[in-house]
Amino acid sequence: MKKDIQKEITEKIIALIEEHGANWTKPFAEIGGSPTNAATGRKYRGVNAFWLGLLGKSVVATYKQWQSLGAQVLSGEKGTRISVPMTIKDKNTGEITGTWFSAATVFSSDQVTGWEAPTLPEIDHTEILANVDKFISNTGAEIKVSADGGCYFSPNQDFIHMLHREQFGATETSSATECFYSTELHELVHWSGHKSRLDRLELKNKHGYAFEELVAEVGSAILCADLGVSTETRPDHAQYIANWLQALKDDKTFIYKAAGQAQKAVDFLHGLQEQERVAA
Repeated sequence: MKKDIQKEITEKIIALIEEHGANWTKPFAEIGGSPTNAATGRKYRGVNAFWLGLLGKSVVATYKQWQSLGAQVLSGEKGTRISVPMTIKDKNTGEITGTWFSAATVFSSDQVTGWEAPTLPEIDHTEILANVDKFISNTGAEIKVSADGGCYFSPNQDFIHMLHREQFGATETSSATECFYSTELHELVHWSGHKSRLDRLELKNKHGYAFEELVAEVGSAILCADLGVSTETRPDHAQYIANWLQALKDDKTFIYKAAGQAQKAVDFLHGLQEQERVAA
């Protein structure tokens, strides 16, 4: 694989960011995407979203909330503590004067019985790309598929979670097929950074969570081009990256740093293909 593909795609992404900005649309019909409360339907934000996502929990609720839905937390299950913002009001005027954070314990949907995820459309608009499926399979990554939540990599449990292919649709700039495979390859790049492989995820402590998202999306763009998923770098990649660049104060030098790490991830994943051929 030629090294210059990294520079070529990175430059295209920068150009597309300038053109499309942060108008990125998620390409899948998710129940939660970001971790979601099963009772209220609200998506968690900030630290709670990051913490629950890191633990691989996509649909959660408190014990009483699950009961209100007719579900029951399984015996022996331990909940996850999250922070809940509470308002401080003036006793005399009732005016809100501040905020403090209380704690709540939530349980994920796989810790309860008596609840089923909403039914989703069963029409598959994606095309099966055998070469890409084989590439992903050869890595040996554990991939769990369900309609419950979004697409993510869980470092703690070392698995990728994907939504069903039927949940992916086309955007204004990409087909359903491109959306599905670019998302799966994005999560595969995250997977490559696990401590048992490239041990890259600690860079989040240095550069922040947004940096790892840049690595994963640039890596996905490179793999999409390399495997024939997309013949051109798509605006979807750039629009997604633009969101994370804002978190990095629009410092585009982070793209080049992320591109270097992305190329290492791509090379690592290609190396797993070579190991597979040798073993065969």
